[in-house]
Amino acid sequence: MTNPRTAFLLFFLSPLLNPFAFSAEPQLTDTIAYDRAIQLKAEGQFLESERMFYRAIELKPDNPYYHFELSNLYALRYDLLKQPSLDADGKQLMESSARELEQASMMHPSFLEAHYNLGVVYRRLGEFEKAREEFKQVLVLDPTLAGPYMQMGEIYETQGFFDEARDMYLKARDLDYHNPDIHGAIEELTEHKEIFKQRQRTRDAASDWGRRSRGFEYSPNSQANQYGNEQYGSSSQGQSIQAAAPYIGMMLVQEFMRLRERMKGE
Repeated sequence: MTNPRTAFLLFFLSPLLNPFAFSAEPQLTDTIAYDRAIQLKAEGQFLESERMFYRAIELKPDNPYYHFELSNLYALRYDLLKQPSLDADGKQLMESSARELEQASMMHPSFLEAHYNLGVVYRRLGEFEKAREEFKQVLVLDPTLAGPYMQMGEIYETQGFFDEARDMYLKARDLDYHNPDIHGAIEELTEHKEIFKQRQRTRDAASDWGRRSRGFEYSPNSQANQYGNEQYGSSSQGQSIQAAAPYIGMMLVQEFMRLRERMKGE
């Protein structure tokens, strides 16, 4: 028969003797926080996702991809507003997205998608000069892309500089001749110039006439094209922007496991 005192000691010492007696949650690392943020984002728990992105950044503040993905979260939330616009909520989301993209591009100057998306966000905020500078930087990194020229052409149209807009569209056409959106932009330029003049006469020249953006809005694949070689860049980055979806956010979350494995190796 076991001594009562011995039984008492065994009861309290058993967890020390058996390390599997209690299952402790693994220590939170930046990659675990990032994975949770991505999962929460996919589940639509945006505030919790934002919190976990901030936790990942706190644990590894020099990782540009964490800032990039947080900017995508803000862009997605902007898309899901009932009427996306630059009211108080919309402007705050766009400014937050811009802030994170600025961080990402500063940490990783050759991060092509960050520069491209930052140009898109600046354009949405009406900061046209900043937007143009970002698109020019994209072309420095990859001069074969038509998307930045289309973006700059539409900015020039919005400002009423139609000759400059045509120059941009023609450069885009030279790079992507079979793209019907580019040909459509060139063909509609005269019509838009007349509309602009009419709005100028009614003191509404700065207004966008509601033409849909022509398929070059935001890099749609935030993760799949960022790890093609030992450096941050990828030979397939250009393809992702050429195929960009006509809206500002809605980032794809597929393949985030590949990004996680890359980050673990850095």
